[in-house]
Amino acid sequence: KPQGPLLSSLIRLSLLLVSYLEPCSLRFLHATGRLRTFTRWLLTLTKESSVAMGGFATPFSESTGALDRLALIVTLHAHKALEKCARMLSVFETSPDLFQSPSDSKKTSRRVLKASHELKEVIGLLYTSNSELLRSSLHPGAYALLQEAITPPVVEPGAKPLSPEITLRTFLNSKWVRRFHDVDVKGEGKDKEILPEMISAGQVWDSKPVGEVGKKAVVDLMSETAQIIQAYDSALEPPWSEYLDNQRQWADTVKVRALEAEGDDVMGALNREFEEERVKVKEELRIRGDKARQDYKAVMGVLDAQWSVWGEGVSEQKWKLSQQTDQLHRRILLEANNEFDNHEDASYSDGLERDREKAERDRAERKEKQEEMVRRAALKAGGESMEEVE
Repeated sequence: KPQGPLLSSLIRLSLLLVSYLEPCSLRFLHATGRLRTFTRWLLTLTKESSVAMGGFATPFSESTGALDRLALIVTLHAHKALEKCARMLSVFETSPDLFQSPSDSKKTSRRVLKASHELKEVIGLLYTSNSELLRSSLHPGAYALLQEAITPPVVEPGAKPLSPEITLRTFLNSKWVRRFHDVDVKGEGKDKEILPEMISAGQVWDSKPVGEVGKKAVVDLMSETAQIIQAYDSALEPPWSEYLDNQRQWADTVKVRALEAEGDDVMGALNREFEEERVKVKEELRIRGDKARQDYKAVMGVLDAQWSVWGEGVSEQKWKLSQQTDQLHRRILLEANNEFDNHEDASYSDGLERDREKAERDRAERKEKQEEMVRRAALKAGGESMEEVE
């Protein structure tokens, strides 16, 4: 009795991981290894209970019923996990481009094979140690296929024995692993039952009715699971409610409100200090920017001056002697000549050229006017259109 609840919790947690983890993950491999260990422990407890009852106990009896139900549910979950491993292994080996390198593909496939080996060992332990349980709780067709799959193939005398990997792949490709994965839904509403296809639930096989040992075991297991959930909720609800009540009372105290007010004051002071510092930094940046622009303008004024070697490309400034004199009455200062005239229009040759061009333009205009007058006169005299005259 002390070991039963602990073992039940360990097996349930392992089955939860086996059901939801991917077969190619390392955690799945670890979960299958733990499940194998717990299954061996489960069978040991079942044997001890049978010995205590006189050496033999029928499946799902009062003394071993809880342990037998765990063994049945381990068989069902291992069967489902083996089918997942077989499908994933087939995908990996037919699609090597799913991996970055052949070594990754080989490593992942080997991990799936190892997990499949652990699950096969679980089924082998249950079959060899408690075959009567499986025979009475499974569908006769499923049990027959399980016998066929779990029994090692016969090797002829003198022939080379099959390797463990070939034996495992043969088991994964067996009909028992590939079939019996559907569920049968019976009843409606609260009486609705979802039963695995592989258990015995009153089906007809070989023109004979099958018992309902497996169905009763699964229904009892669901009832037991519901009781566990209810007990868990009942055990968790009072301390959780007490914790929430303590938190609510602590939050309503005057000290907490005082701490909240003090925190608001501190946050307000920090915000004001931050805003003042931000304004100060912004003003310093503005002053530095103005000073940098002034310095840049002064430097560029020197570089772009007419006498500077970097002054190329700057508009040419003309200078003239200033009318002001120094103390010695010398006109040696220069000032900008903004009205400089190079007297280009005073050139004689340029003037003749301009006059010649103007005379040619005038002659061209007069000739064009005369041709226009002739066309209009011809149009008026002959009554023809302007286009025909042209």
